[in-house]
Amino acid sequence: MWGKRFSYFCFLALILFGLLFYHHYVMMVWVVILAVLPAVSFILTKLTVNKIHIGIMTDKSSVGKNVPVDIYFTVKNGFVAPIENLKLNVKIFNAFYKNNEEYELVIPSVPFSERKVSMRVSGKYCGRMIIQIEKVIMEDFLGLFRFEKELNVTDEVTIMPERNIELPQINLSDSGVANDDEVQYVKGDDVSQISQIRDYIPGDKLQNIHWKLSAKNEELQVKEFSKPYSDEVTLLVELSIQTDKPEITDSIIEAYYASGKYLLKNGRRFRTSWFNTKTKELFETKIETDEELDISLNELYYMIPYENPALTYSSYMAVHSEPTTTVMYISDAGVSGISGERFDISDDKVVITCLSVQ
Repeated sequence: MWGKRFSYFCFLALILFGLLFYHHYVMMVWVVILAVLPAVSFILTKLTVNKIHIGIMTDKSSVGKNVPVDIYFTVKNGFVAPIENLKLNVKIFNAFYKNNEEYELVIPSVPFSERKVSMRVSGKYCGRMIIQIEKVIMEDFLGLFRFEKELNVTDEVTIMPERNIELPQINLSDSGVANDDEVQYVKGDDVSQISQIRDYIPGDKLQNIHWKLSAKNEELQVKEFSKPYSDEVTLLVELSIQTDKPEITDSIIEAYYASGKYLLKNGRRFRTSWFNTKTKELFETKIETDEELDISLNELYYMIPYENPALTYSSYMAVHSEPTTTVMYISDAGVSGISGERFDISDDKVVITCLSVQ
């Protein structure tokens, strides 16, 4: 830009100098043109700024970690003046970690047309990958003036967890899983009770088959519970974050989602809970299907992490001083002072602790 300004003023000075020694109308015309042209360029570009429309599109709305995503930036010029070098200031970051990556895209803008450019990125951590255009920078066709237009054009891509976890066998017979030897025919409110045994119906879950009675009667028998599994297990998620170690929070999210998938795969519904810094209280919801698990993950992605490494734990214990459910506490492996059985999930950054089974 400074080079173009220097060239313009040098040319103007040359014309003025020539006018001193060569009095001709052509030189006068050049002086008038050079004097008026910057004003014309300024006005046209100023009007064009208000007619420029910027958009963002992505080819995927949800992907796994490190999976490429194509981002398309569109520039639509609705005015007669072209913009040779239209610059977009693009910021891409994870809403959890604010790990900004900034880019500058240069796109020529042609009158009454739309231009599109693309770039490919991927998300390293779970969460919401935000693509944001903060401002657009334009120069007039002479390169004398610079215009900036503040924008807030955004799009986002959900980065899903990928990990699978096989949890060890947990003794939950008092919390929703009946042993094969337990046969009860009186309906009650305790989910550990079996209300009746009946013949198998296509579509029944395999984990509800009573294998011993089936073998004895030589036909499939199914255990029917007094009510479905519901709130006998709680996944307690610690959303603390260390700004220099985002991989720890990422592993906590991975462990939560994988644990939820594992429980649902085994026919067990559960509750999930974490501390919500916006409402200053525990968030809690029931999870009964894969869809509800995905919804809870999306809600988690909108939470604001905190620095206290055990805020969710202390908040939960303050309300549930004597928990009557199995609480699977997912936290940073460095958190101390938590009593309970730790599960080996082959991760040195995160642990799952079974706090209580009563």
